[in-house]
Amino acid sequence: MGAARSPTMKSSLKRRGAFLAAVSALALLTACETGPTPEEIALMDWQSAARMDTPPAYSTYMRMHPDGQYIGMAQQRMDELKVIEADSYAAAKRIDTEDAYAGFIAKFPWGSHYAEADARRAVLAAPRLAAEENKAWQEASKSGRIEIYEAFLDAWPKGAHAAEARVKLDAMWRTDQGAFVRAIRTGSPAEIRAFINAWPKSEYVADARRE
Repeated sequence: MGAARSPTMKSSLKRRGAFLAAVSALALLTACETGPTPEEIALMDWQSAARMDTPPAYSTYMRMHPDGQYIGMAQQRMDELKVIEADSYAAAKRIDTEDAYAGFIAKFPWGSHYAEADARRAVLAAPRLAAEENKAWQEASKSGRIEIYEAFLDAWPKGAHAAEARVKLDAMWRTDQGAFVRAIRTGSPAEIRAFINAWPKSEYVADARRE
Protein backbone atom coordinates (compact mmCIF):
# COMPACT_ATOMS: atom_id res chain seq x y z
CA MET A 1 0.00 0.00 0.00
CA GLY A 2 1.21 3.52 -0.73
CA ALA A 3 2.24 5.80 2.03
CA ALA A 4 -0.43 8.06 3.51
CA ARG A 5 -0.37 11.62 2.26
CA SER A 6 0.89 14.19 4.71
CA PRO A 7 -1.21 17.24 5.64
CA THR A 8 1.26 19.37 3.67
CA MET A 9 0.83 17.25 0.53
CA LYS A 10 -2.95 17.31 0.89
CA SER A 11 -2.87 21.09 1.23
CA SER A 12 -0.67 21.35 -1.87
CA LEU A 13 -3.00 19.17 -3.92
CA LYS A 14 -5.96 21.18 -2.76
CA ARG A 15 -4.29 24.45 -3.82
CA ARG A 16 -3.37 22.91 -7.18
CA GLY A 17 -6.97 21.82 -7.75
CA ALA A 18 -8.21 25.30 -6.92
CA PHE A 19 -5.62 26.79 -9.27
CA LEU A 20 -6.63 24.51 -12.16
CA ALA A 21 -10.29 25.30 -11.58
CA ALA A 22 -9.50 29.01 -11.66
CA VAL A 23 -7.51 28.62 -14.89
CA SER A 24 -10.40 26.69 -16.51
CA ALA A 25 -12.90 29.32 -15.43
CA LEU A 26 -10.66 32.08 -16.80
CA ALA A 27 -10.27 30.26 -20.12
CA LEU A 28 -14.03 29.82 -20.39
CA LEU A 29 -14.61 33.47 -19.56
CA THR A 30 -12.04 34.56 -22.15
CA ALA A 31 -13.67 32.37 -24.81
CA CYS A 32 -17.04 33.89 -24.01
CA GLU A 33 -15.62 37.38 -24.26
CA THR A 34 -13.67 36.90 -27.47
CA GLY A 35 -16.09 34.52 -29.21
CA PRO A 36 -15.20 31.58 -31.46
CA THR A 37 -12.58 31.97 -34.14
CA PRO A 38 -13.52 31.84 -37.86
CA GLU A 39 -12.11 28.32 -38.00
CA GLU A 40 -14.26 27.27 -35.06
CA ILE A 41 -17.34 28.81 -36.67
CA ALA A 42 -16.62 26.98 -39.93
CA LEU A 43 -16.23 23.72 -38.04
CA MET A 44 -19.49 24.22 -36.15
CA ASP A 45 -21.31 25.02 -39.41
CA TRP A 46 -19.89 21.87 -40.98
CA GLN A 47 -20.94 19.75 -38.02
CA SER A 48 -24.43 21.24 -38.19
CA ALA A 49 -24.67 20.46 -41.91
CA ALA A 50 -23.42 16.91 -41.33
CA ARG A 51 -26.03 16.34 -38.60
CA MET A 52 -28.84 17.51 -40.89
CA ASP A 53 -27.34 15.59 -43.81
CA THR A 54 -29.40 17.20 -46.58
CA PRO A 55 -28.35 18.97 -49.78
CA PRO A 56 -29.83 22.30 -48.58
CA ALA A 57 -27.75 22.06 -45.38
CA TYR A 58 -24.55 21.30 -47.27
CA SER A 59 -25.34 24.01 -49.81
CA THR A 60 -25.69 26.54 -47.00
CA TYR A 61 -22.33 25.48 -45.58
CA MET A 62 -20.68 25.84 -49.00
CA ARG A 63 -22.22 29.27 -49.54
CA MET A 64 -21.09 30.52 -46.14
CA HIS A 65 -17.61 28.99 -46.39
CA PRO A 66 -16.62 28.86 -50.09
CA ASP A 67 -13.01 28.18 -49.11
CA GLY A 68 -13.90 25.87 -46.25
CA GLN A 69 -11.95 22.78 -45.36
CA TYR A 70 -14.93 20.50 -45.98
CA ILE A 71 -16.14 21.85 -49.34
CA GLY A 72 -15.12 18.68 -51.18
CA MET A 73 -16.84 16.42 -48.66
CA ALA A 74 -19.97 18.57 -48.74
CA GLN A 75 -20.20 18.39 -52.53
CA GLN A 76 -19.58 14.63 -52.53
CA ARG A 77 -22.31 14.04 -49.96
CA MET A 78 -24.75 16.25 -51.86
CA ASP A 79 -24.18 14.20 -55.00
CA GLU A 80 -24.65 10.96 -53.04
CA LEU A 81 -27.90 12.15 -51.50
CA LYS A 82 -29.30 13.17 -54.86
CA VAL A 83 -28.61 9.71 -56.23
CA ILE A 84 -30.24 8.14 -53.16
CA GLU A 85 -33.27 10.41 -53.59
CA ALA A 86 -33.66 9.49 -57.26
CA ASP A 87 -33.37 5.77 -56.50
CA SER A 88 -35.91 6.05 -53.70
CA TYR A 89 -38.37 7.83 -55.95
CA ALA A 90 -37.96 5.16 -58.61
CA ALA A 91 -38.70 2.54 -55.94
CA ALA A 92 -41.81 4.42 -54.82
CA LYS A 93 -43.03 4.59 -58.41
CA ARG A 94 -42.59 0.85 -58.81
CA ILE A 95 -44.64 0.19 -55.67
CA ASP A 96 -47.09 2.98 -56.57
CA THR A 97 -49.06 3.10 -53.32
CA GLU A 98 -50.09 5.96 -51.08
CA ASP A 99 -47.83 4.70 -48.29
CA ALA A 100 -44.84 4.40 -50.61
CA TYR A 101 -45.13 7.99 -51.77
CA ALA A 102 -45.88 9.23 -48.24
CA GLY A 103 -42.72 7.55 -46.99
CA PHE A 104 -40.71 9.08 -49.80
CA ILE A 105 -41.88 12.67 -49.25
CA ALA A 106 -41.38 12.34 -45.48
CA LYS A 107 -37.76 11.25 -46.03
CA PHE A 108 -36.91 13.61 -48.88
CA PRO A 109 -38.80 16.90 -48.38
CA TRP A 110 -35.94 18.62 -50.22
CA GLY A 111 -36.01 16.25 -53.17
CA SER A 112 -36.48 17.28 -56.78
CA HIS A 113 -39.27 14.68 -57.07
CA TYR A 114 -41.19 15.91 -54.01
CA ALA A 115 -44.00 17.72 -55.86
CA GLU A 116 -44.55 14.86 -58.31
CA ALA A 117 -44.58 12.29 -55.51
CA ASP A 118 -46.98 14.35 -53.39
CA ALA A 119 -49.35 14.82 -56.31
CA ARG A 120 -49.43 11.07 -56.98
CA ARG A 121 -49.91 10.37 -53.27
CA ALA A 122 -52.94 12.69 -53.26
CA VAL A 123 -54.47 10.89 -56.24
CA LEU A 124 -54.03 7.50 -54.58
CA ALA A 125 -55.34 8.80 -51.25
CA ALA A 126 -58.49 10.33 -52.73
CA PRO A 127 -60.74 7.20 -52.61
CA ARG A 128 -59.77 6.44 -49.02
CA LEU A 129 -60.32 10.04 -47.92
CA ALA A 130 -63.66 10.21 -49.69
CA ALA A 131 -64.85 7.07 -47.90
CA GLU A 132 -63.66 8.40 -44.54
CA GLU A 133 -65.31 11.76 -45.13
CA ASN A 134 -68.58 10.13 -46.13
CA LYS A 135 -68.58 7.94 -43.02
CA ALA A 136 -67.89 10.96 -40.81
CA TRP A 137 -70.70 12.85 -42.51
CA GLN A 138 -73.19 10.03 -41.94
CA GLU A 139 -72.30 10.00 -38.25
CA ALA A 140 -72.55 13.80 -37.96
CA SER A 141 -75.89 14.04 -39.77
CA LYS A 142 -77.38 11.31 -37.59
CA SER A 143 -76.20 12.97 -34.38
CA GLY A 144 -77.96 16.29 -34.84
CA ARG A 145 -75.48 17.81 -32.39
CA ILE A 146 -73.63 21.06 -32.85
CA GLU A 147 -70.31 19.83 -31.49
CA ILE A 148 -70.33 16.84 -33.85
CA TYR A 149 -70.93 19.08 -36.85
CA GLU A 150 -68.15 21.37 -35.68
CA ALA A 151 -65.76 18.44 -35.35
CA PHE A 152 -66.75 17.25 -38.82
CA LEU A 153 -65.99 20.65 -40.36
CA ASP A 154 -62.70 20.88 -38.48
CA ALA A 155 -61.66 17.54 -39.93
CA TRP A 156 -63.11 18.05 -43.43
CA PRO A 157 -63.27 21.80 -44.14
CA LYS A 158 -63.12 21.18 -47.90
CA GLY A 159 -64.95 17.87 -48.00
CA ALA A 160 -67.78 16.97 -50.34
CA HIS A 161 -70.33 17.57 -47.56
CA ALA A 162 -68.73 20.66 -46.03
CA ALA A 163 -71.15 23.15 -47.58
CA GLU A 164 -74.19 21.15 -46.45
CA ALA A 165 -72.71 20.78 -42.99
CA ARG A 166 -72.25 24.54 -42.68
CA VAL A 167 -75.87 25.18 -43.68
CA LYS A 168 -77.18 22.69 -41.11
CA LEU A 169 -74.84 23.98 -38.43
CA ASP A 170 -75.98 27.55 -39.04
CA ALA A 171 -79.59 26.41 -38.67
CA MET A 172 -78.85 24.57 -35.41
CA TRP A 173 -77.26 27.67 -33.91
CA ARG A 174 -80.70 29.35 -34.22
CA THR A 175 -82.43 26.66 -32.17
CA ASP A 176 -82.67 26.02 -28.43
CA GLN A 177 -79.65 23.73 -28.78
CA GLY A 178 -77.63 26.64 -30.13
CA ALA A 179 -78.76 28.87 -27.28
CA PHE A 180 -77.87 26.16 -24.76
CA VAL A 181 -74.41 25.56 -26.21
CA ARG A 182 -73.65 29.29 -26.28
CA ALA A 183 -74.74 29.68 -22.67
CA ILE A 184 -72.69 26.71 -21.49
CA ARG A 185 -69.60 27.88 -23.36
CA THR A 186 -69.72 31.27 -21.67
CA GLY A 187 -69.38 29.55 -18.29
CA SER A 188 -71.66 32.25 -16.87
CA PRO A 189 -74.43 31.23 -14.43
CA ALA A 190 -76.36 34.32 -15.52
CA GLU A 191 -76.27 33.21 -19.16
CA ILE A 192 -77.42 29.71 -18.21
CA ARG A 193 -80.33 31.12 -16.18
CA ALA A 194 -81.21 33.34 -19.12
CA PHE A 195 -81.34 30.28 -21.36
CA ILE A 196 -83.66 28.46 -18.93
CA ASN A 197 -85.97 31.48 -18.81
CA ALA A 198 -85.95 31.88 -22.60
CA TRP A 199 -86.45 28.19 -23.38
CA PRO A 200 -88.38 26.70 -20.41
CA LYS A 201 -89.66 23.73 -22.42
CA SER A 202 -86.34 22.86 -24.09
CA GLU A 203 -84.98 19.35 -23.74
CA TYR A 204 -81.72 20.98 -22.62
CA VAL A 205 -83.20 22.68 -19.55
CA ALA A 206 -82.38 19.71 -17.30
CA ASP A 207 -78.76 19.83 -18.44
CA ALA A 208 -78.72 23.58 -17.95
CA ARG A 209 -80.01 23.23 -14.38
CA ARG A 210 -77.29 20.70 -13.61
CA GLU A 211 -74.71 23.15 -14.90
